[in-house]
Amino acid sequence: MDWNSEHYRRIITDQRRWLYHRDWFENAIREIIGLGKGNPMRGLDAGCGAGYLAFELAKLDSRIEILGTDTSDDLLGSAAVECERQELQKRVSFEKCSCYEMPYRDGEFDFAGAHTLMLHLTDPVRALKEMSRVVKPGGTVFACEPDNFASFPSGFDCASEPDGTDYDWAARKFEYAQKLYRGKIAAGEGDSAVARRMPLLFRDAGLEVFFFRKSDRFLYLLPPYDTEEKLALAENLRVTLSEENCRRFFPTLRSEFKAGGGTDAEFDSFWNERIERQNKALIALEEEKLTWAYNHTVAICAGRAS
Repeated sequence: MDWNSEHYRRIITDQRRWLYHRDWFENAIREIIGLGKGNPMRGLDAGCGAGYLAFELAKLDSRIEILGTDTSDDLLGSAAVECERQELQKRVSFEKCSCYEMPYRDGEFDFAGAHTLMLHLTDPVRALKEMSRVVKPGGTVFACEPDNFASFPSGFDCASEPDGTDYDWAARKFEYAQKLYRGKIAAGEGDSAVARRMPLLFRDAGLEVFFFRKSDRFLYLLPPYDTEEKLALAENLRVTLSEENCRRFFPTLRSEFKAGGGTDAEFDSFWNERIERQNKALIALEEEKLTWAYNHTVAICAGRAS
């Protein structure tokens, strides 16, 4: 996957801001890390990917310095490019290392955070323990994670469902998601519903949980597409719903679905109907007739290190 492509750059660095109200995210992070006490702060973005969280944290206050870490050279390269584009290179830097073993001293950071990392890990508790180790006693560890299992069945559009929500199709999506995400866990690829488990994971990592909140957005697209948000969502859908994009993930999804107890016939039946519905939605999108809504659940959990 080309993480430096314009589409994925915009998804990672721009379009994620539509997943929750800006003030909800900023106010939550300010409260979590104790911003406003007047002191400079040094934070860690574990599993930083292309740098989304690192940049958002740095833009909260000019006194914040952020170090982002990841194991992917491609993502770190994309993060470095984006860092220069946003002119944040004086306060944001990146290094390659695993979130399970970081080459930093105990108590080196004021806080450590992660954004969409825990859902990919086979052992999130181990990562949280390592994040806790590198923050000062009483410092904050936090994670912002999606609940994809809850979100996936909720998406609907009026192009393929002209009489309203097709509950039979929603039920099929739920069954598909159940097998898919169960298979992802079985394959050691993480837990796509990790958001709801985060307080337990934080507790098991020895952190004192003091914050756990869910996002407040229900994404929607309603003609005409005449605002920045609508145009960004339309662009995202145009690529995400394309058959070419879906083919990239076909082998992985099929394998995870079968690992979760599904059969080839069940997967093919669902997949073919999904592509048919998405093609109808794409036609409506190009005609600016698509009405689309999606309940993308995102949660932030925070704990204090001992």
